[in-house]
Amino acid sequence: LLVREVTAERVRAHLGVRGEVLRWELPNLRALQFTCHRALDGGVTTSLALDTHGKTLGSRLLAMPVHR
Repeated sequence: LLVREVTAERVRAHLGVRGEVLRWELPNLRALQFTCHRALDGGVTTSLALDTHGKTLGSRLLAMPVHR
């Protein structure tokens, strides 16, 4: 269900990311990984290190509706 519904395009639209969104499937972990380019528009930090701003996007992504 998540592999089908949580596409890079839907994540990009849901988060309002202006840049490219890339998705990798990690089947051994039963996970999806996303990289959102230009998500912060060079704002608070441009580092890839975990921070409160990146975690905010993760929480917002968890609120994205999926359909059965």
